[in-house]
Amino acid sequence: KRKARLAGIKRLVRNAEAQLQFCQESLDPHKNKYKEELVNLSRAETDIKDQLGELARRLRKQEEDFKPTEDLLEEMNVDFTPPGLENKELETHRRQILLKLSKAIVGKEQDEVDKEATDLRKLNT
Repeated sequence: KRKARLAGIKRLVRNAEAQLQFCQESLDPHKNKYKEELVNLSRAETDIKDQLGELARRLRKQEEDFKPTEDLLEEMNVDFTPPGLENKELETHRRQILLKLSKAIVGKEQDEVDKEATDLRKLNT
């Protein structure tokens, strides 16, 4: 979830940078507001990166703590799925679902843009 949040914040940072660029070109009086938003988003991005680093560290520690149990289960020929692998499978499944949703949304928006472009061409002719 935090990785998805980080990706969302990165997207917002790119949007804020684009807004600032547009503000400079159009002399928008709200330029400072967009700069503040960019700074806040950059802070949030840094915080989430730190949280992800801490979570990764804790995950490595848990994997190390589980290693003796995993070795014992393998020695006893017990069929099991290691927690790290199970976690990665769940994360991959979640990402697939999110990707399908994103594609559906983008597809709808693309259809709307195509329709507007077609309507504009009809008006021009």
